[in-house]
Amino acid sequence: MKSFLTITLLLMSLSAKASNIDIDRAALIVELKERIAKNYVDVSKVVCINNSLSKLSPEVYSPLSDEKFISLITKTLEKHDAHFSFQEKPDQTSKQPAKESWFSRLSRSNSGFNSVENLTGGVGYINFWGFDSVNDKSRERVTAVMQLLSDSQAIIIDLRNNGGGSAEMVQLISSYFLEGKVHLNTFYSRPSDSKVEFWTFDKVPTIFKQDVPVYILTSKKTFSAAEEFAYNFKHLKTRNLNRRKNQRQCKPLAMVRSRCISSSSRSDFNGN
Repeated sequence: MKSFLTITLLLMSLSAKASNIDIDRAALIVELKERIAKNYVDVSKVVCINNSLSKLSPEVYSPLSDEKFISLITKTLEKHDAHFSFQEKPDQTSKQPAKESWFSRLSRSNSGFNSVENLTGGVGYINFWGFDSVNDKSRERVTAVMQLLSDSQAIIIDLRNNGGGSAEMVQLISSYFLEGKVHLNTFYSRPSDSKVEFWTFDKVPTIFKQDVPVYILTSKKTFSAAEEFAYNFKHLKTRNLNRRKNQRQCKPLAMVRSRCISSSSRSDFNGN
């Protein structure tokens, strides 16, 4: 089982006073290290992560603007885990419009589906850039996608530019490929010492049976829930596992009853 953890630390706005800025930033780093030590799920990595933060001296971060300081912290953390996010707490009194959320973008963008096609040779192709929240509208969209490709003899799921999103949408889409109620993954919360299990939805019809090969394309941009989707399929013991190496190094996300291809173009599957 692999744990996917996103830690977003919303800290107080950084002080603009030059005389206090070193103290404020040092305090932020201390608080950040404390939160990581308390909450980060992979305890074995905590010391290494916090040591990296400890190496950031005032000589390094004093000359930096707030924006560059935030970037420095983020890059330091992402060397250990790309799911870290370090952000400045928004100013609640600001009249500037709030940044549009990931799920709001997905909702107004056809739930992230860029392209759904029936290709030559009975191959169905799905390209989407995010896993939308599960609601009536997104369910209808997913149903339409699956029905359009229901006669496909093989399926390509293109996650090369997929930035992730909802774990429930992972469940929903997976349900069209896996019969019955199948355990996909378990999320562990260290602060509460609790686990949440994710299963396929047994009431969703399995349109693509075992004999329909599934090819999943991934890249370095495949992230979060998209990683989970790929990881889940890889580690299911109910399917045969095929792997294919490509020109670029493929993440260890080779799929159950599929192949992990990180840089192939769609033409590879059109016979062109």
